[in-house]
Amino acid sequence: SYLQQGVNTSMIIVLDQPTIVGQSVLVTLYTDNGDYQLTDDDGPMVDSFCKTITKQLVIVNEDLLNKR
Repeated sequence: SYLQQGVNTSMIIVLDQPTIVGQSVLVTLYTDNGDYQLTDDDGPMVDSFCKTITKQLVIVNEDLLNKR
């Protein structure tokens, strides 16, 4: 998914491997050189402290989210 500048919520992340509920995955934001493809010209985004923007996410059961 491509993000807009500022706050982004309700993002969908498509994984290319099977997962199980409770499993953790790491997600890193990358820049794009404008071609909308991940190439060698793209690199990880960094915050104001020059740290790569990576977050740990936990896989949840989607049915549980829909019951709220």
